[in-house]
Amino acid sequence: MIFFLSSLSCGGQEKVSYLDFPDGLSWDFGRAREEGGELVHTYRFTNTGKDTVTIANINVFCKCTRAVASARTFPPGESGEIRVSFSPYGYPGKITKSVRVTLAPKSDFLLTFTADIIPRQKPVEEEYPVLLRSSGLRFDKTSFNFSWMTAGQSKSMILKCTNTSSVPRSIEVADRHGSGLLDIWCPGVIRPGEKAELVLTYRPDSTLADVGFQRDTFSLAVAGQFESIPVDAQVAVVEVFPGQDKDVPVPGLSISNSYLNLHDIPAGSPDRTLPYTVRNIGKAPLTIRDVDCPDGITCSLRQGTVVEPGCTVQFVLTVRFSAFPEGKFFETVRVLSNDPVRPVKSLLLTAKIAARPQVQSSSAEKP
Repeated sequence: MIFFLSSLSCGGQEKVSYLDFPDGLSWDFGRAREEGGELVHTYRFTNTGKDTVTIANINVFCKCTRAVASARTFPPGESGEIRVSFSPYGYPGKITKSVRVTLAPKSDFLLTFTADIIPRQKPVEEEYPVLLRSSGLRFDKTSFNFSWMTAGQSKSMILKCTNTSSVPRSIEVADRHGSGLLDIWCPGVIRPGEKAELVLTYRPDSTLADVGFQRDTFSLAVAGQFESIPVDAQVAVVEVFPGQDKDVPVPGLSISNSYLNLHDIPAGSPDRTLPYTVRNIGKAPLTIRDVDCPDGITCSLRQGTVVEPGCTVQFVLTVRFSAFPEGKFFETVRVLSNDPVRPVKSLLLTAKIAARPQVQSSSAEKP
């Protein structure tokens, strides 16, 4: 980056190594429509040095961008160009993207571009993909992850809906299960063609009673008729930590093997036991407040386990692979503690559950 900044000239032209870009290293596409197709700009340059310049590599940082050079090597005095194209579909709003160009011998620089993408008008089926068929109501999603929040505070998320039927629809919460910490506000009656919002709010108590991984599930009744599509929400509630003072000792949570790739696992494999170590790297006792495991995985680390400063505790995860379908396996186990810096620690497990090979039977030849 220091080399890049020092190579810029003060005029309208910009120079990188011996490459002179008369129109600069950045470009502004201005306003463009999301559905308007690719945006293309060509960065032209000339090798003004005495040596041949070689483009060793061109890297883009997202699938929306492509870049290609007119050639790989440029002798002294030769001109060339790098053509960059950007597909705005799926990227509404103001964007800034870059392309990294690496020269041989080792040096690199960035080509950047900006744009203000006007969002396209989404069809109702895309904006509200969840349909309650009996009522004509559509929702944008049915699952909400509130991440984590501090006990005693509140945190809200929005469930968007629209009425695609020809009659007004009344809506209310019909069935609830879970922590009971989730408040749900319903708009009452939604007229035909009208858009509305349901507000989901977690309000945990400020005591340790509500600290932990909380889940809630509810269903809706439309015009008094129960709908079978459930809505679920989850949140990690962490305790209220006192104001951090550098002189006050605090615990620190460290867990080994925070990411494990188990590679290929044959379908129907026996249970696998995976060892882990909890270490308290802080200066105060560490307390495990809660452990959250997906179905098919169990954890021997228990709520309430205390680890003294500098000490360790061993535990295992047991994965029941017979509970998971063939294909990509990606699961997360979360551990909640009284570490004020990082109260939630995630343990990631990945694998590929492969189908069992088919055993071909051969029939013996008859005499």
